[in-house]
Amino acid sequence: MVTSPRSTARTAPGRLPEIAAPVAAGDAGLSRIVTWPNAVTVARLALVPVYVWLLFATPHQVAAGLLLGTLGATDWIDGYLARRLRQVTTLGKVLDPIADRVLVFTAVTTSAVFGAVPWWFAIATLAREVVVSGAVLLLASLGAATWQTVLYDIAWPIAWIGLTLAWIATVAYVRPAREALSSGRSGRTLG
Repeated sequence: MVTSPRSTARTAPGRLPEIAAPVAAGDAGLSRIVTWPNAVTVARLALVPVYVWLLFATPHQVAAGLLLGTLGATDWIDGYLARRLRQVTTLGKVLDPIADRVLVFTAVTTSAVFGAVPWWFAIATLAREVVVSGAVLLLASLGAATWQTVLYDIAWPIAWIGLTLAWIATVAYVRPAREALSSGRSGRTLG
């Protein structure tokens, strides 16, 4: 077989090789499924039923709370890995927000069922999630691209205020907790 610049060992002379559709810049790998970020997201989703089981079927509510906190705190890991390892995928872009919504819905609902938060608070929180999720879907379907930057700039100062208030509340609980512990211990009898 004769080769030329237009042929390879697999193509006949004078015949162009079949070329796959060109990939747009930055879209390489979007169709991948098995990636580290997707594995993290799937693991987070898989642990949601474990959290529910720990909370309601075992006496290990502290472990359930720690698992829930870990699942919430690790939300950033999949996005970080996707960008760092250049493993951004279409599946990840869909699965990560779904995992976030499932986690929030489960956490709020189970907290209300368990009695840790009042139902009105749970309903208000879930209603906000529905509104935000609906707005994101609507804006995405309309082709919005940069609307998040405005909200992002507004959200961070508000988040810092919320975090500051949360720490103030935490410090405010120290004295009543000490008093409750002291009165609980003094009320016990040895025997």
